[in-house]
Parts: sequence; C-alpha cells; structure tokens
Amino acid sequence: MRIASLHLKAYGPFDGAVLDFERPAAGLQIVYGPNERGKSTAMRAVLALLFGFPSSTDDAFGRDYAALRVGAVLDDGARRLAVMRPATGDERPGETVDPAVIEVLLGGVDKARFEAMHGLDSVQLRERSRELLRTGSALGATLFEAAGGVPRLRTVARRLREEADALFVARGQKPALNVTLRELDARLEEARAAGVRPREWIARRDALARADAQVLQLETTLRDARTRVAHAERLLGLGPQVARLAALR
Repeated sequence: MRIASLHLKAYGPFDGAVLDFERPAAGLQIVYGPNERGKSTAMRAVLALLFGFPSSTDDAFGRDYAALRVGAVLDDGARRLAVMRPATGDERPGETVDPAVIEVLLGGVDKARFEAMHGLDSVQLRERSRELLRTGSALGATLFEAAGGVPRLRTVARRLREEADALFVARGQKPALNVTLRELDARLEEARAAGVRPREWIARRDALARADAQVLQLETTLRDARTRVAHAERLLGLGPQVARLAALR
C-alpha cells in the first residue's frame, strides 16, 4: 500500500494542508524541514488515519476532539481509495470509510509493526540500524523482508553492489570512477609541473621590469641620436652620412 496524498484537514497546527506524494516516477520521497514544523505531527496523523485516533491527544490545538479529521488517498497498485477518518465514531456518510477496508490494505500489519518499520525518528533509525548491523546483514535483511513484505531486498542490494563495483574498485583499473580518478591525478600532476613557485615568479617579474626599463632607456637614446642627426643635416646642408658623423661627435 502507498499513501498517494495525506490530507491534514484538521489536525495539530494544520487546517486543510495536503502532502502530495503523486510525483511521476518517484521512488523514495523525503519530507524534511526545521524542527517544530510538523513532521512528527504528520506522522502521528498517519497513525491516527490507519489505526484510529487515541482516546486523547495533544494534537487538537484548541479544537473540539470530535472536529479532528485526517484523510488520505491510498493506492495498493490495483485500486485507489479516498479515506477520511474522524476522531470519534460519529461518521458522516461519504466522508469516511470502513476501518476494515484500511486493515485489508495494510495486509495484516499492526500499529506496533508499522511504527517499527515506517515511523522511525532520527534517534530510532540510528538505534535500529546499529541493531541490524549487530545481528548480521543476512539476518537483518530477512527480518526486514518479513516485517515489510519486501522479498526482493537482497536482490536489490546485490544489484546495487554490482553497480557500485562497476563504478569503482579499490586498486582497480577498468571501472569508470577508477579511470576518472587516474585522469584527474594526471591533470593535477601536469598543472603542478606547469606551475611556477611564488619566489621564482617574483624573480622573473622583476627581471622583466628591469629589461623593460633598459629597452626604454635604449629607445630614448636612439630617439635623441636621430633628432641630433636630423638637426645637423638641416644646419650644415651636409649629406646624410656626413651629417650623422657630425651629430655623433
């Protein structure tokens, strides 16, 4: 069974809020956000919808207990069912569904098992993960399959390992990530070889500045010499070669 959308019609701080999980081709969907924004409240609303409201709750938020409403669109792959559950037994025609129908969709999963498999907070998730690791991966997979009805878990895990090995293998040569890492190392080595140390760069910069200054001085000297040659040619009426000799004396 999949929850296609959760309708928090009147529950906790929510009035008419809808969590839409109808994303095309979506697999795992994550609801996240800052603390105290309603994530845990929404999880309690799911439990109230599937297993009934508790005799008392802190999620009324000033409402009358009988006014609490949580709904959802449920999908088991063969059919879709719109469900709305009130907090009391005063059910209204067209607004609610027989709880037995929800029990069929749950496939025998009771509230304790549902919370253990699907209602974990971050602390519980870490604790359960450590427990599974302590019991061994094969046993952990078997327990998960038995509780959640996921017979292909080990097949999926094996396929994921194969995909990971196709990408990277320690000391491997052919996997794509190994090839990319070698290319990256080669490019980094080329960059280091082409680089110049700061002290060497400063020395080269200063040498270039001195050379530029010498070129400027030579250009100035040559320009002055040409000016004197031209002046001598005009004053003495000499030929170009003689005037140049006179200007250079």
